[in-house]
Amino acid sequence: MNDTACLSFMRQALALAIRVQRSTTPNPRVGCVVVAGEEVVGVGYHCGPGTDHAEAVALKAAGAAARGAALYVNLEPCHHTGKTPPCTESIIRHGVGRVVAAMQDPDPRVDGAGFSALREAGVQVDVGLLESDARWLNAGFVNWHETGRPWVTLKAAVSADGLLAAAGGDSHWISNPESRRFTHRQRAEHDAILVGAGTVRRDDPRLTVRLGARDASPLPVILSSRLELNRDARLFCEGRRPLVYTLESADQQKVEGLSSSADIVRLPSKTGNDEQVEIDALLDDLGRRGIQHLLVEGGAAVTGAFVTARRVDRVIAFMNPRFLGARGAVPWVDADAVASPAEGLAIRRTATMALGEDLVIMGDAISVDAGD
Repeated sequence: MNDTACLSFMRQALALAIRVQRSTTPNPRVGCVVVAGEEVVGVGYHCGPGTDHAEAVALKAAGAAARGAALYVNLEPCHHTGKTPPCTESIIRHGVGRVVAAMQDPDPRVDGAGFSALREAGVQVDVGLLESDARWLNAGFVNWHETGRPWVTLKAAVSADGLLAAAGGDSHWISNPESRRFTHRQRAEHDAILVGAGTVRRDDPRLTVRLGARDASPLPVILSSRLELNRDARLFCEGRRPLVYTLESADQQKVEGLSSSADIVRLPSKTGNDEQVEIDALLDDLGRRGIQHLLVEGGAAVTGAFVTARRVDRVIAFMNPRFLGARGAVPWVDADAVASPAEGLAIRRTATMALGEDLVIMGDAISVDAGD
């Protein structure tokens, strides 16, 4: 089979993997294509924990046609038993002749063991086709296994002059209905949503996914250095029990007052700033809780804390064609200033699209010290 055909089949597998527009944590997104000769005889994708893996779905569809066929998948087939049987066993049992995988699975339960089992069974294994695309597709999953921390996405709706709200604090509605629906789709793909105390006091958000009855809402997370929060806020009254990060020096009475409706985690302060929680400590704690994808929807101070800490992986900005005027208005990012533009947080691999009158700008954030 020629290289062009191989690329086409792997692209199909990658496209299948992103069909599920919600979080699949703790599992990765996986798509699979089974090819006999040059004919696709089975396809599948993984829908989340407890459901069949992509390989199992595709092989079931292929049936007897899988014998001697090539199987294209964006991630190494698993070789362990979890909520479903090992995919390697199914591949071997169906008599697949060749497996083409985009990348090795960083999960230590797999980490090459799937490839080894297949090769020992006489299956030809080729690895690395469109690997960078596969790593990007499962960036949160890969990052969590490599660093123990979640992949951080900053999201905001801003005016044409980069402001979150007018001088009076009003931000309703900078974004339009189409953008707000897209926001809910983004929320569905994340495991947790983080806002600051100011957003809770000002907007009283619910931080839910409102797309349909089947869509589970991510864990609500609040960053509040001094626990200056209203206990009657909807986040504390709707049974979801948010996670609240505060300083080790937070008032004990406030901690006890919120403990009945939230999980309070005390963290050390940032070096040189006794009023700000250490962002690395926050991300480490979220990682230990199994959070792979974190969506930050905070105001200027919270966004600025992540930018200053250089703990931003992706940015989604909804830009509305209105100028609010900067004098007295609320900026998008309140971060430590850099000495020159070259030292700023750069956005790469950008994509844009129009949603009504809004322009959506998406891209990956890259610190200068991390290279381009």
